[in-house]
Amino acid sequence: MAKTSPENSPAHNPFRKSNYIGNATDGWLCPDGSFYRCAADQHDECAQFVQSSEKIKSSDPHLPCRFALLKEGFAQLSTGRLVKGKTPLTPDQTAALQNARIESDTPCPDESPLLNRIKLLAQGESEPIKKSVLSQLASKKSFEVDTSTKEESDIYQEVCDEIFNTLTQNFTDVSHTFPMGDTLTTAYPTPNSPVGVTYWQHTHLSRVLDKGYSLNLIFRK
Repeated sequence: MAKTSPENSPAHNPFRKSNYIGNATDGWLCPDGSFYRCAADQHDECAQFVQSSEKIKSSDPHLPCRFALLKEGFAQLSTGRLVKGKTPLTPDQTAALQNARIESDTPCPDESPLLNRIKLLAQGESEPIKKSVLSQLASKKSFEVDTSTKEESDIYQEVCDEIFNTLTQNFTDVSHTFPMGDTLTTAYPTPNSPVGVTYWQHTHLSRVLDKGYSLNLIFRK
């Protein structure tokens, strides 16, 4: 009989992999349709575990685990709603969602005010770059860009700064973290709001002048 290593025992593995979603409301859906369940406040911890378990290597060591998973085609289930990156869902993911009776394109009622505001800003914006950022954020719930020159970096930083400050004006639940010297800001309208915005600014270790910027809608209970 095979022995279970301590790090893989249930006591040390709160995010066990399953072949189905079941009645879970939070977790990470793999491209092959398997699922890692987690609590509503454990998405980042679970993402770190999944990245390690699935041996997902990121080209950018500064990239938070949740963004690395989204880039690799994983999808996040947050309070019963799907959050995915730019990669289309795989047939296995679609089947898993259908079996769990989760519709990937159904908007979450709690996100409507913030999402509607983003859409209105995009519709009324005339500056091309800013309009493009807002449009991607409205349609994909996410915007990411890596810049290669100081001029390009300055342009996108100014645009993303302005969008984030506009969206989060009067938000009362704002926190800052500084992973590896980068800046990750998370903002919710109130401490009880289920939908907020993150703004991540990072610098590549190997190319100090190359910077990246990311805006994302986030969900919690």
